[in-house]
Amino acid sequence: MPRFLRQFGLRTLLLFCTLTAVCFGLWRWHMTWIDLQYQLAEQIAEKRGDVSWSTWGPAWLHETFGSRYFSEIVTVHWEHDNVSDDDIKLLGEISTLEEVYIAGNPITDRGIKVLERLPRVRKLSLWSTRVSDDGLASVGKLRNLEVLDIKHSQFTNKGLVHLREMTRLRRLLLSMWLNDEGIEHLATIPRLSFKSLITLGLTDATVSLIHERIDVKELRIERPYGDRWAEFLVDHPTLESLYIVHAEMSDAQLRELMLSNRLQYLSISNTPVSDEGLIAAKQLTNMKSLHLAVTKVTPAGVFEIYGSQAREVSIYSNNVHDRTSIYFNRPIVGPSVEWIGKLDSQDLTLVEHVPNMEKFYIQSPTGARGVFAEAKVVNEEMDGGPELQLDDASLSRLTQLPALSDLQILGVQDFSAKGLTALANAKQLRALTITSAGLTDKDIAPIGSLTQLQRLNLSGNGFSSKGMQHLTSLTKLENIELSVCLRLDSEAGKSIREMTSLKTITAKLTPLGDEGLRHLHGMPALVTVDFRGPGITTKGIRDLRNSLPVVNNPVTAK
Repeated sequence: MPRFLRQFGLRTLLLFCTLTAVCFGLWRWHMTWIDLQYQLAEQIAEKRGDVSWSTWGPAWLHETFGSRYFSEIVTVHWEHDNVSDDDIKLLGEISTLEEVYIAGNPITDRGIKVLERLPRVRKLSLWSTRVSDDGLASVGKLRNLEVLDIKHSQFTNKGLVHLREMTRLRRLLLSMWLNDEGIEHLATIPRLSFKSLITLGLTDATVSLIHERIDVKELRIERPYGDRWAEFLVDHPTLESLYIVHAEMSDAQLRELMLSNRLQYLSISNTPVSDEGLIAAKQLTNMKSLHLAVTKVTPAGVFEIYGSQAREVSIYSNNVHDRTSIYFNRPIVGPSVEWIGKLDSQDLTLVEHVPNMEKFYIQSPTGARGVFAEAKVVNEEMDGGPELQLDDASLSRLTQLPALSDLQILGVQDFSAKGLTALANAKQLRALTITSAGLTDKDIAPIGSLTQLQRLNLSGNGFSSKGMQHLTSLTKLENIELSVCLRLDSEAGKSIREMTSLKTITAKLTPLGDEGLRHLHGMPALVTVDFRGPGITTKGIRDLRNSLPVVNNPVTAK
C-alpha cells in the first residue's frame, strides 16, 4: 500500500472508493442520458419537429467540458406536421420537458397518455387535435401546468371536470361554447385567466360566477336565461370586451352597464334595447367601440346621441338583407359607433346632426348592377324594398356641413344635375368620389365649379369626352381616376391636359388609346399614371414616360 494511503483506515478507503464509483456511475448515467436526448432530438427533427435546449451549471464546467453534457431538452415544437400517436411516444423519454406544442395533429386519447410521464410540463398546446374528454383526463394530471391551449378541439363542457384540480393553471385558451356546467368547473380553479370566452344559455347564477371568479377580457353572452344576468356583469374587474346576442335586456340595465363598467368594446345584437338605454358619448370616455345591430335603437337616436362627436360617417346599404350599416368614426370624444338596422332614404336628412363631419361615405348596392345605370330607378326585383339613395335634399344638407372635406358616393343615387349644384356650398371639399352613379355630361357640369378640389374619382360613369370639358377648370387637381368610363375616347386627353397640377392619373379599362396619351405628353407635374385598356400599346406608354419632366414611378399599362 502506498505510504500516503496508510494514514487512512480501511473503512475510510472503502467509503472513498464507493463514493468514487458512485460518482463515476452517475456521471456515466448522465452521459448516457444526454446522448439519448440528442438521439431523440434527431428523431424528432426527422419528423419535422423542433426542440429547444436549456443549460445548467457554472460557466467553468462549460468551459472545461463543453456544454453538451450540461444541457437538456425543455421544449418541443411539433405543430401541423401530421404527427401520430406513435410519434409522440418519443416525448415520454424526455422527462425534462417544460413546454410541449403538438397542436394541429391527428393525436387521439391513446397518444396523449404519454403526457402523464412528463411532470415538469408548464405549457401545453393541443388545439385542433382529436383528443376528447377522456384525453383531457391525462392533461389534468399535469399538476405543474400553467398555460393550456385547447381551442378548436373535441372537448365538451363535461370534460372540463378533469381540470378542477389544476391549481397552478393560470391561463386557459378555449373556443368551445360554454354552458352552466362548463363555467362551474372553471370557476373552481383559482386565479385562472382567459383571453376570451363564448357562452350559451347561461342562468343568472352562472353569470354571477363569472363576475366573482372568472378573470376574462372578452366575453360573449348568447341567449342567457333570467332577467338579472346583465346586472352581474356591471363592474367586472377584468372585462374589456362584451358581446351580447339574442338576449332580454332592459334600457335601465344597459345604461347601468355602460356607465359603471370598464368596457372598451360593447356589441349588442338582436336585443330589444332602445334609444332610452344609450349613454352620451361624452360619458363613455373609456369605451373605444360600440356596436348596435338589430335593436330598437332608431336612426334618429343614434345620429342625435353619437353624431355630434363623429368626424367620419360611412353608410353601407345591403338591400338583399334589408339592412344598412352606419359607422361613426374618429370621434372627438367617446367610442366609434356602428349601427345596423333599417334605414330609409328620408333618414339621410339626419346628417345635420353631424356638424363636425369631415368625411362622408355612402355605398348603394345598385353600384353592382353595371358600369353605368343612367336610369336612376329602384330595382323592384331585389328583395328588401326601396334602396337607400341620396336625393337632392340630402345632398344639399351634406354640402352645408362646415368641415366636410371628403365626400364619397358609390352606386346609383336619386339626386339630379340640379341637386349637384349644391356641391358649390362645400367650401372645404378637397376630395370627391362619385362612382357607378350613372353621371352624364349634364350631371358632371357642376363639379367643374369645385376649383378647390385636389382629388376626384368619377370611375364607372357614363359621361363622354365632351363632358370632360366641364372639368378643365380644376387646375388644383392632383389626383384623378377615370377607370371604366367607356364613353371616353382620345379626345378626353385634351381636357385632362388642361389640369396642369395633376400628379396621378388612373384610367383602367377606359379607351383613351395611344392618341389620348399623346395629349398628355410633357404635363409639368405628372408623376404616376396607370392606363390599362384597349388601344394602349407599349410604345404609347414608353413615349408618354419619356416625355414627362418628372418621373418617380413607372408608367404602367395592361
